[in-house]
Amino acid sequence: MLRRIAVILIITALSALVASAAGAKGPYRAVLKGGDLPAPITVGDGIDDGTMFGGGGRMDPPEPYPQVVYTLELHYQGDEAGVPPVSTISYYPAHDGLPAAFRTSSGFFPVADDFDARLRALVGLPPLTSGGSSSPWYLVPALALGLVLVGLAVRRRASRSRAGPTART
Repeated sequence: MLRRIAVILIITALSALVASAAGAKGPYRAVLKGGDLPAPITVGDGIDDGTMFGGGGRMDPPEPYPQVVYTLELHYQGDEAGVPPVSTISYYPAHDGLPAAFRTSSGFFPVADDFDARLRALVGLPPLTSGGSSSPWYLVPALALGLVLVGLAVRRRASRSRAGPTART
C-alpha cells in the first residue's frame, strides 16, 4: 500500500513538472517594430504566451494581407538592452473583416482580444467593433441588398401601371 502511494506521488510530481515546462512561456518584454512606426515601442513586461495568443490553435492566413505588418520582438524579462530577442513574431492587425493574427515559424495563430486591443492602441489604429471585423464589410452588402429590393419594387409598380386596369366580367 505504501509503495503504491509513493509511486502515485512520484508520477504526480513528474506530471506537474512536465506540465509546468510545457505551459506558457515567459515572462517576456515585448517590443513592437516596423510597419509605419517611427521608432520601436515597448509593449510591456510580464507578457507570456497565454496573454498574447488567443485560443483555438492555428488559423488560416489572413488573406488578403493587411497593408502594414508589424514585428513583435520578445525578450526575456530582465534582459539587458542589446541582447538579441528570444523570438520574433509578425503581427497582422485585423482588417477587412479578418481577425488579427501572429505569424510564427509554425504558421498563423489568433491574437488574444485584450492583447490585440493593446497593440492597436499603441500603433494608432482605431479599436475594433463587432468582434474584430471592419464595419464597411457589413454595411456594403446591406446597402446592396436594399438597392436590389427597391429596384424590384419599382419594377413591379411600373409593370402594373403599364398593364392598365383590367375589366371584370
